[in-house]
Amino acid sequence: MRQRVAVAVLGVLVVISLVRYTRALPDPAFLDFRAFYCGAQALVQHGDPYRVEPLRTCERTPSRLRLWTSRGQVVPVPLPPLTLALFGLLLPLGFDGASLVWLVLLVASLVFAVIALARTYGVAAWRIATLFALPLAAVSFALGQLAPIVVAVIAAAAWALQRRRDALAGGALVLTLVEPHVGAAACVAAFALVRGTRLPLATGVCVAAAASWWLFGTNGLRAYVTHVLPDAARANVADPFNYGLAPLLREAGLSERAALGAGDVSYAVMLVAGSVLALRLLRRGERTAPAIIPPALVLIGGPYIHISQMAIALPALVWLMTRAPRAPTTAVASVALGVPWLEAAASSFLVVPATLAAGIVSRVRSQRDATTLATMTVVAVLTFGLSAIVQLRGAPPHHPQALPAMAPGESAEQAWGDEVRAHPLDVALFTAIKLPTWIGLLALAAGVWQAGSTDAEPRGALEQPRLQARDA
Repeated sequence: MRQRVAVAVLGVLVVISLVRYTRALPDPAFLDFRAFYCGAQALVQHGDPYRVEPLRTCERTPSRLRLWTSRGQVVPVPLPPLTLALFGLLLPLGFDGASLVWLVLLVASLVFAVIALARTYGVAAWRIATLFALPLAAVSFALGQLAPIVVAVIAAAAWALQRRRDALAGGALVLTLVEPHVGAAACVAAFALVRGTRLPLATGVCVAAAASWWLFGTNGLRAYVTHVLPDAARANVADPFNYGLAPLLREAGLSERAALGAGDVSYAVMLVAGSVLALRLLRRGERTAPAIIPPALVLIGGPYIHISQMAIALPALVWLMTRAPRAPTTAVASVALGVPWLEAAASSFLVVPATLAAGIVSRVRSQRDATTLATMTVVAVLTFGLSAIVQLRGAPPHHPQALPAMAPGESAEQAWGDEVRAHPLDVALFTAIKLPTWIGLLALAAGVWQAGSTDAEPRGALEQPRLQARDA
């Protein structure tokens, strides 16, 4: 009962903190959704959504809801044409109306994902909600990102695989390609490992390719693959907010080209590793593994990973919590991935809900007051300390600045890269802020490996201390 009250309090604190968080920062609200919306508008109006114009003009349109509005900057949108076309369905509502509908869809996706994972793995929904609350609310809800949609689709695919509805799972996984470099991992693994997903996956990919060709044409698609994606990779290799391996190697002294190449190789390595682990688990009867494990593992390394995409690892973490609930790797991954460290460092408003969420997660695992208190203390000290350091160092979250030299026909990604390089941030500081998340991903990978190598604890292991207490 006390834990459920704590979860209710956490929900209230998340809402309050999110409102304060978005008001405390300079026009961040729905920053990324503005780019998605404007890219869709350019595509529908037969413009090029990957150029400075008409993207910048659309992003300058004022918002009555005081959502992010460009002051001459441009935020690029590297999403594939078909994903932009789906956003085009919201254009008749106007930007503010579309933003409200999109926020409702994001919240509904979170609720759906929680319920689907709870039914798939037999975990109480409030526990999953506690784990998901901050990573999705403080990041994806604030920016208007796609991660909640992808998480919901992965949850639906896991539910379908668990019930041997492989065709349904394959059809669902096609939708993860709205975030191609993450969704592709789930699609490739499922296609390779689960025969029943192959036809719907192949059909879905062919339909998506045909629709993209119809929308953007052969030349447009060729330009997207040969120019837009490479431009996006080069732009983000210098971005300290990039969680991929490439910027880390660049700062270590590698050339940008070599760093990006190593990032691509690391992505391929982690895709293979995730698929091998999924195969190993599949042979042990874990039918959901192809949908949840590979997309989680490809977040380790790669040329570019957005902070919002870290939430895509959470379904794998829910699975791990049921298979190895008392393993140290599960504890580390749950706390490290359950706190959005970058956002907490950017605003002290998230310190209290982050601490409470970590305490609830720890309490579920250990049932010991001392362990819970120690976990909450560590998270409070880290989040408040990072926030204080960011404020003292004068290193606010990165928002695009206006560059007078931007030509209307210039690649929006190139303009973004020029802006990132023209306004460098404290790389060492932001590397330290990203470190807990990286540790969480590595702990998750180690936990998955261990769970696949040893006999898992019974699914009801999380409930055993309570039942024993009642018997006593």
